[in-house]
This record gives sequence, C-alpha cells and structure tokens, in this order.
Amino acid sequence: MLGDGRNTALLAVPAAATLLGLLVVVARHRLLPAKFFYDSIHIQQIAVTGRDPFQDTSFENAAYLFRILGLQQNELLAGLLSFALGAWAVWLAIHRARYRMTLPAALASAVALGLAAVYLGTYSKDVFVVPVVFVVLLAGPTLRGWLWVALGLLAYAHLFRSYWYIVLALVLVFALAARFLGRRRTVLVGPVVALVLIGIGTWLVLHAGADFARAQVNAGRQGSVDAATLIPQYLAIAQPFSGILDALLVLVTIIVPVPLLLKATPYYVGAGVVVALVWGVFFSALLRRRNLAVSTIRAGWVVLALLTTQALFEPDYGSVVRHLTPVLALVVAVALDRGRPVDLPAGDVSAEGAPRRGRPSRRSRRAPIG
Repeated sequence: MLGDGRNTALLAVPAAATLLGLLVVVARHRLLPAKFFYDSIHIQQIAVTGRDPFQDTSFENAAYLFRILGLQQNELLAGLLSFALGAWAVWLAIHRARYRMTLPAALASAVALGLAAVYLGTYSKDVFVVPVVFVVLLAGPTLRGWLWVALGLLAYAHLFRSYWYIVLALVLVFALAARFLGRRRTVLVGPVVALVLIGIGTWLVLHAGADFARAQVNAGRQGSVDAATLIPQYLAIAQPFSGILDALLVLVTIIVPVPLLLKATPYYVGAGVVVALVWGVFFSALLRRRNLAVSTIRAGWVVLALLTTQALFEPDYGSVVRHLTPVLALVVAVALDRGRPVDLPAGDVSAEGAPRRGRPSRRSRRAPIG
C-alpha cells in the first residue's frame, strides 16, 4: 500500500500535519491568543508550588503527574511530549489500517493532529485521555478487552473529569443496545433517548434541569471576552422540558455547528467547517459501512458517548473542541475501517452478527462483544 502513488500522497497529509504540529507547539506563544494558556498556566503553577488555591482535585492530579515526570519547569518539553503522545495515537489508528488511507480519513487525521498541537501541546488535563484512547484501540474484542476499556474510562473519570462516569455508562449502554437494535438505530436514536432519560432522572432526583451544570458554570460569563462561543440557554420554559430540549439542541449544534458559522468571521467559520468535517467523516463511516471490526465499533461508542455527555455539560463550543481533541484518533480509526477488520481472526463474529469466513482460531472461540 505504501508503494501506491495515491495512497502515499494521502499519507503525506497526516505526515505534514505532524510536522506542522511540532512547529505550532514550539511557537505556540507567538501563534495562539492568551485564552489558550489559562489552564496550562494554572497547572504549571500547581506543579511548581505544590498547592492549588482553588483546591481543584483534577488540576492537582494533572499537575502532580507533570511534576513526577520532572516537567514542571519545562513547558516546551511537556508540550512536545504531550503532542507526541497524541500524534502517536493518530498514527496507531493509521497503522491498524495497515496505512491504507482514504481522503476523509486523511482530512480527519490532519484535523486531529492540528488540534492536538493546539490543545495538547502544553500542560493539559486532556492529554491524559490519550492513554485511554490507546486502550480502546489496542484492547481485544472479548470481555477482557472491554474490562480494560472500562477501567481506563473509570480511571480518567476518577482522576480528572467526573462526567466521564456518564461517558463510561453510555458506552456500555450503547454497546448493549446495539446488540438488540442494531448499530445504525443505536447511533441515530441512542443519544436522543439517553439525553431524555438523563433529563428526566436529573429532574426527579436533583429537581434540576438536564443542563444545570452548564448553567452553573456559565453564570456571570455572558458577555465576557473569553466566552465568545458560550452555549446559551436556548429555551426558557418549564423544567424538565427546558433542560432536555436544550441538551438536544446543543447536541445538534455540536454536530452541525451553526452558531460558529453564524459568527461570520474567518476564524469561527473555519472552526465550524472543521467540526462539521470531523462529524461528517465519523457518522458516514459508522452508519454506512458493514462488518466493521469490534474494536472500531467500540471506538465509535466512546466518541458517541462523549458527544452525548458534552451536550449536557460543556459551557462553550471551544471547550467542546478541546475535550474532543484527544479522542479524534478514534474518529480516524472509525474512518479507516473499510469493513475488513484488522483485529479479528477468521471465524470471529462482528457486532453485525455475521460470522467471518474461515476456520475459527483459538482466540476466536471467545465470542467478541461489540
């Protein structure tokens, strides 16, 4: 495949993006505005002093890990290593496909690498999602593999972002639902049903709307120069209907980023086009292709679960993009699976329920779960 001219040209796209990403990391203070450094400055201060005046456990855990690695005084090295880890995940997805590149996957990988340079190329909590991505990509299709994935998601939720507990729950729910409803129905209906049920549960248990966390974070931010892409409350009606409908609207506007496009500036229009491109590549592959590998479908569930959870919690569209960045390697993995699984031996059963041709191997006797 590497000798094929078109394939080699397509592989040059992520290769060039990797090199450009390195340059962005090195020159980030000259290229990016100040708002891109708020979290990294805070993490470095904690790593250097050992104290967080806000006592935010997630920032403390990130800072302590950078400190353990001896990187608290070297932002450039921390950024280069973090970007290298994120880039490695993207190239692992490409390697799994045996370097058989397609144009949509090449564009998605370039976006993933470019955003990794911007959001992971410094002190960041998001870089610690990347080890979880490695587990998702490398774990086997059996129950043991699923346990490794669940442990990875659980660890990140415990150490850094508690809403990843919801991500974990949704991954398992989507995977289980797909075995009864099929993959396509689950992709199309699963996030909607999940948001409705979460909204009802939140109202019954907490007497609050489904988007109460976003409302708390955004209180007082309206009109701030650092909240240009703030996600507003779209519908001010009675709860729980307001929270549920708002969450559904946010879900739609994350996938089809009309609010960014309506800002009509080159920066936000470009960002909107990039976001729409990523989701177009992801949903096109996950919905249209048959006989995807179990690990590919599992990667899809992780991305879909995070997307659904973001509709509940993210305060602005900038945060949406930043928190999606480390899992974009999974989008690349989905885009590159053409229906010829690379991680299942002959005889295994895909999540589609169709047995593979060929004599089953010893490994295949453990039924995959997708």
